[in-house]
Amino acid sequence: MKLLSLLLLLLLTGPCLGKPGPLVVILLPGTSLRDWQNADAPSLHRLMKFGALAVMNTRTARQSGDTQRESPQSALITLGAGSRAASTATKAIGYRVLPGNLTDALAKAHVVIRTGGGENALLVAASQSGEILSAASLTTLAPGCTIWDAGSDIQAADTLIGNAAGQVDTRKGRLIVLAAFASNADYAQGRRLSPVLEYGKAVPGGLLVSASTRRPGLVTNTDFAPTVADYFGLSRADFPARPFGFAWTFQETHTAAIQTSVLEEEAYRQGREMRILPYAALVFAIWILLATLLLIRGKLPAWAAAIPLTATLALLLARSAAEACAYFPLLILLGFGVAARCGWRRAVSILASGIIFVLVVALAMGGSLMHSSLLGYSAVEGARYYGIGNEAMGLLVGSALVVAAWLWPLGKYSKVCTLALLIGVTILLGLPQAGAKAGGLLVASSAFGIFLWEKHGGKWSWRMVAFVGMASVGLLGVVALGDSLLQPSHQSHMGEAIQRIRSDGFGEARGIIIRKLAVEGRLAWHSTWAALLWIGIVCLRQARPLSMAGFVAVAACLLFNDAGTVAAALCLVPLWGEAVVQSQKSLGRNYFLPRPI
Repeated sequence: MKLLSLLLLLLLTGPCLGKPGPLVVILLPGTSLRDWQNADAPSLHRLMKFGALAVMNTRTARQSGDTQRESPQSALITLGAGSRAASTATKAIGYRVLPGNLTDALAKAHVVIRTGGGENALLVAASQSGEILSAASLTTLAPGCTIWDAGSDIQAADTLIGNAAGQVDTRKGRLIVLAAFASNADYAQGRRLSPVLEYGKAVPGGLLVSASTRRPGLVTNTDFAPTVADYFGLSRADFPARPFGFAWTFQETHTAAIQTSVLEEEAYRQGREMRILPYAALVFAIWILLATLLLIRGKLPAWAAAIPLTATLALLLARSAAEACAYFPLLILLGFGVAARCGWRRAVSILASGIIFVLVVALAMGGSLMHSSLLGYSAVEGARYYGIGNEAMGLLVGSALVVAAWLWPLGKYSKVCTLALLIGVTILLGLPQAGAKAGGLLVASSAFGIFLWEKHGGKWSWRMVAFVGMASVGLLGVVALGDSLLQPSHQSHMGEAIQRIRSDGFGEARGIIIRKLAVEGRLAWHSTWAALLWIGIVCLRQARPLSMAGFVAVAACLLFNDAGTVAAALCLVPLWGEAVVQSQKSLGRNYFLPRPI
């Protein structure tokens, strides 16, 4: 009888034992990691020591009227929507934004969100219908989720944080403390990452990890909604509108605060140093224009063809403008050394090979170079967090064409080596584990296909270009479909896009295309990269390259990437250098390059 009673008791209490404890979210808007570390806040410091810490990208959708910064209201709506939102509109962003997404998802699971403190919590927790439930205090936690706006005074909020932590310990729940957006002063300085920590049951001391960034200690604001939903047993598929982010996990470490500070400062340093890039693009454009005019007159020094390519390799290797200036003369000396023995065409090809080698090694090692390079991607801007960015992709494809043109006629096994090179670069750009890039895969497969077709004696025609284009799209479809079948945390941007289209219909695909075209339109006419692009196209035609593959690569960069102007401009740099040195009659033995015939 006692045994039966015990079994009955276990059956009745089993579901309760599996039910998660209360979740408390405390907002400290407009604060930074430095503010947290320097404040007189013992309770917060204890949580930072024993909880999981990260900095969060707070980028949101921008509207045409956002001349200064994304609004704080947009950042708060983004937390609840799970996608980058704008406070003024949800249309014309290019994807589906649903304010109240998190609250409505939890409502289906009978989980209630309550708010308290200031007004910021209301924007995070309001449902689609605008319904808001109030929480009287954090002294006694109600079941479900409580979002509390504690304001930006960390010292004043510390007692509240300590009380909430005590309640969480007692009720075996969780506590999340975060700053949804940066202050105006920090934002103006480019310091736009905000701190976030999680503390409570089953949370080890360490770093927060997100599949959105694949970088421990760095998460995104779109990860917040999936993280809250995951705590209450819901998945991303349970949301009315599929969120962009992923539930973060944990990486245990005893130096989380130090690692997070280093990551943040590295991101800010990179952002400051990358301001040199528009000026570099303008210098490249002027150099290529003047050099091409001298080439037409037959008075161009042979070494001038390698200068832009050498400078881009220096920018790729460098972490700062000072490092780029140091690498540049060293690489020029290397070029002169090679040219003295083999000619400037060989020197240009070796420089292009160096770019390929650096990028392949960087991606094989997890892309750490892209986290710090001047031609990498910015954690602050958050356009991309892993894989290869537009800048490096354009440079990689252009360099691969240069090396392929040099390898092809060399010897017995040169054609096999060329084919291996082109296939290897294409696989690297399409590999989900390396952070597949849809636009890069289309660029590489179409440009390399035209190159191989011409080298095998095929004649260029619009029909052939159309065929190669369709084959490239087919290859992209196969890779994207396979990518979408992987676990969500292992998918690249391509697999996630396929899942989003499956979830929200082909309207989502239309939105992606519209969004990318809008970005491309602005860059193609209103940036210094546009000057390099259009001058480079004209000058590349004057230099008369041996293959149309270069023009196909540039056009594909422009058409299939949301920042394709940058990719196309950097793709042009090695192609222009190769086209110029090909016009020599004796591979660099003459000091001046003759006028093309």
